[in-house]
Amino acid sequence: MEIGLCMIVKDEADRIADCLDPIVDLIPHIVIVDTGSSDGTPELLAARYGIEVLRGALDAANCNSKAPARNLAHAAQAAPWILSLDADERIARADLQALLALPDATAVAGYFFPWHTVRGAQIVEDYKLCLFRRGLLSSGCAHENVQVDLRARGLDAAWIGERVIAHYPDPAQEAWKLEFYTARMSCAIARDPGWYRYHWFLGYTLYQQGHVDAAIGWLRTAAAAESTRFPVECLNSAMLLTAILAARDERTAAMRTLLRARDFHARVREDFEVRINFRMRPWLDAAGASLEAGEDVLAPYSFAY
Repeated sequence: MEIGLCMIVKDEADRIADCLDPIVDLIPHIVIVDTGSSDGTPELLAARYGIEVLRGALDAANCNSKAPARNLAHAAQAAPWILSLDADERIARADLQALLALPDATAVAGYFFPWHTVRGAQIVEDYKLCLFRRGLLSSGCAHENVQVDLRARGLDAAWIGERVIAHYPDPAQEAWKLEFYTARMSCAIARDPGWYRYHWFLGYTLYQQGHVDAAIGWLRTAAAAESTRFPVECLNSAMLLTAILAARDERTAAMRTLLRARDFHARVREDFEVRINFRMRPWLDAAGASLEAGEDVLAPYSFAY
């Protein structure tokens, strides 16, 4: 499998080497778009690796979406497969070598990986689609990805569970990120209220901040939408909403929400992302058993954002 690397960076001079040093010699095609660094990141990339960055400033009128910058990188990539990494993500050299040795499976257009976010001694397990065919477009004003384009084209994605992407977010930026992404998602919903991915992320972000009442409305909207364009986001919203309602002892409403989610899950179970989501169906089943038995509902599992 011939793989090129695409990255979007801004002020990453202190950690870009940790991402690139172990793997840079394995990938002849590297495209990096800088969105406005002031710390010498472009100069470091040129001096250390001979990489001349492309420039792609974010646009506040477009909710500071990174999708245009990502698509700029993808369009400049020569390799048929794109590995998309952020500067705070790592792939082990041996894992990349194993990917390069894979045959090009013509029936597959993308691959999901375990995505492990490291916060001190805690590891939050999730997944992320980081490897996909050139030509797919990133879309969305916030939390952009290529899954929407994959679904629109009727393409398939698969799971590679033995290769891990490690994620090391900067703890000093956590508070800023919460505020920034809340503003981005509010902007994005105003621009496209039918893009239910935003409702899920805004609801979850508000829930993280302890604004549960404000979160409920956004979660209800996404859960009720049952969008086949955003099936996982709608199911995540229903899961979190079920847990919130059960914790408030609104068990009838919680069961109603859960039953609708289980029915929706059955209808979208062949979606490529629903298929690889290793946590959703077990949680839905366990939560249903708890509600039926009058027991406490399992807490929703953690997400890395």
